[in-house]
Amino acid sequence: MLEDPDQIDMVLKGKDGMITFVIIDAGITTDQDKRLELLNHKIQCCAAALCDPDQWQEFGGPTEVAVEVQCNFEVNEEAPPQQLNFTTPAGQDISMTVRFVYRPSPYGG
Repeated sequence: MLEDPDQIDMVLKGKDGMITFVIIDAGITTDQDKRLELLNHKIQCCAAALCDPDQWQEFGGPTEVAVEVQCNFEVNEEAPPQQLNFTTPAGQDISMTVRFVYRPSPYGG
């Protein structure tokens, strides 16, 4: 959940080896500035996991990863995915694509 800033919600590994970090934004926090702050912290948490050499190896040594923000509300479809690039302390160049998808809760809300 977006409101648990130091916890990675989910890590998926595709058949092609692509790593996708999933962040759940259930819409609990309604203040836009606070949500952006929480989202930035969650993305930093994902990047930090890649900067840890052991976790980076555990993920398969990726150079490209995705962050999928699953939102419980309609997403502006015109917003393109955001691209972040960084270099880990070990010298690994990482390309991270952040995209938003609409995933309404089956429980309502």
